[in-house]
Amino acid sequence: MDLRLGCSGWSYDEWVGPLYPDKARKFSYYNRLFRTAEIDSTFYRYPTPGMILGLARSSATDFVFTAKFPKLITHEAQLEPSAQLKDDTERFLELMRPLGRARKIGALLLQLPPYFPYERIGDLAGFLEDLPTDFRYAAEFRHPSWLREETWSLLRKHGVAYTIVDEPLLPPDVQITAEFAYVRWHGHGTAPWFNYRYKDEQLQEWVPKVEEIGRQTKETYGFFNNHFHGYAPENCLRIMEMLGVATPEQAAARKRITDFIDGSQRVKGAKQAKLKTSEARAEAEAMPPKARVDKLLVALMDPTRLRRAREIQAAEIAIDEVKRSLVRGHVRDYVIAIDCEGRSIEHDCDDWAKGLGEKRVCKHLGAFLMALPEESAHAIVQRLSLERGMWKFKMAEKPSE
Repeated sequence: MDLRLGCSGWSYDEWVGPLYPDKARKFSYYNRLFRTAEIDSTFYRYPTPGMILGLARSSATDFVFTAKFPKLITHEAQLEPSAQLKDDTERFLELMRPLGRARKIGALLLQLPPYFPYERIGDLAGFLEDLPTDFRYAAEFRHPSWLREETWSLLRKHGVAYTIVDEPLLPPDVQITAEFAYVRWHGHGTAPWFNYRYKDEQLQEWVPKVEEIGRQTKETYGFFNNHFHGYAPENCLRIMEMLGVATPEQAAARKRITDFIDGSQRVKGAKQAKLKTSEARAEAEAMPPKARVDKLLVALMDPTRLRRAREIQAAEIAIDEVKRSLVRGHVRDYVIAIDCEGRSIEHDCDDWAKGLGEKRVCKHLGAFLMALPEESAHAIVQRLSLERGMWKFKMAEKPSE
């Protein structure tokens, strides 16, 4: 069984401590422990030629990457046939070819949005028909209407792997549609899904599935996308231990990560216990986290926008970075960047543009704030409630291509 397990991305600052000894050598350290990585950044922007060449040169001889198609293709164009879609696709593939020539690309992942139903199968079929054969491809669905035999038949026809997922939207349906398999563990958090730490018993349930998948394919790629707090590398190394494929170095690294996370959570728990002294604090703790943020958002948003914010699904929200003073992410195809130190928020939807003068909070920003980790969300919303007049609401610049 050629099994390659890794993480979706590797350059997370919050992995410094549990996994990385410092910020300067993230990939070199990751490269020592894993034989594969999913390049997640290509979903948000085209990679530079230098980045791709650098990965080809700096990775170990037997290291293999996978990469996500840009959201420009999957979420904005939604595979609708056009000359622009063809140009955008060829540009991405041409950028990835140095990894292909170096035999360092296992597959390219076509992650479709949750608002792309089975009725759009014609667009998917046409897109797959036009893809060049010098790459292998995997397709990840987010709408349940795709779980049918017609989908598997289409993927088998083109040798495209069905992405087996562990997530809240779809069941972990094991379907083999290509000579290789592709598995993604997103987690079962609420908002976002991937702020989630798998328990041993949950990982153990996947051991026979991974073994069976491996018996049916030539290669199996699997990636943990629950990157918060270092959960992804911990869970990935742990399931490798359970599968009996972990090296002593990998087992030791997993133990260090587990000890670090457990220690951090004990310290955090002790600090939180000291804060629970007042009646107000006790009342707040009795409320669900989202309700606490909701209660504060009432002062910032009109009822209609707050209701629409609650209707936005967790799958449509991506949190890219959470630091003490900076939070970045996306809601659907819109950018959000919150700079607490500089007291500024950048966003780019039409409603946001119309409400800049009155510093109006739109539904996308509201949904994003409710999706943030509780501590960060509460701090930002509280500051906005008290200091909105001192904050700058700005239009975000579109990323350059």
